[in-house]
Amino acid sequence: TALPISESREEETPDANADSPKSNILSREELIDLFRSYECTGDDHVLTVGLVGYPNVGKSSTINTLLQTKRVAVSATPGRTKHFQTLFVDKSLCLCDCPGLVFPTFLSTKAAMVCNGILPIDRMHEHAGPVSLVCKNIPRIAFERTYGFYLVQPPEGEDPNRAPHADELLKAYACTRHFLSRRHPTSW
Repeated sequence: TALPISESREEETPDANADSPKSNILSREELIDLFRSYECTGDDHVLTVGLVGYPNVGKSSTINTLLQTKRVAVSATPGRTKHFQTLFVDKSLCLCDCPGLVFPTFLSTKAAMVCNGILPIDRMHEHAGPVSLVCKNIPRIAFERTYGFYLVQPPEGEDPNRAPHADELLKAYACTRHFLSRRHPTSW
């Protein structure tokens, strides 16, 4: 029997007070006690708890903490857990570690998955899509203030407040960091 423990994202509030059950941080013992508070309905009397979620959010690290030993591999790079794993805390409590789930209805492109940390950036073969997505979602003034460079203004006839194009952002950043050739400062 699946027991949902999390609540929907719509109910989360960033300013939840410390007494709210949504903002309580549980110790190892408290979390195990919470798991055991659920009624076990199986014939084998083993409660199985699955940790399910997006890639690289700490599912495997949580299991290692609950087991008080490194039993499952962890990595800063998403995708370390390749298959479903079951590990016993004791004879009556089993934890299931699952690979991160990607929900295509929320993130439909590789660019979106790279920008949201679901696909590792070091395996990215094409930069234009993710950079274009970043440009589309961050105002040009934010780039200029954060990174200390000025983006080329759009040509006459274009909206002066339009999002920068990927090549405009990358060239401005490259110039600031002195990544361009001195002989060919505008060549790519």
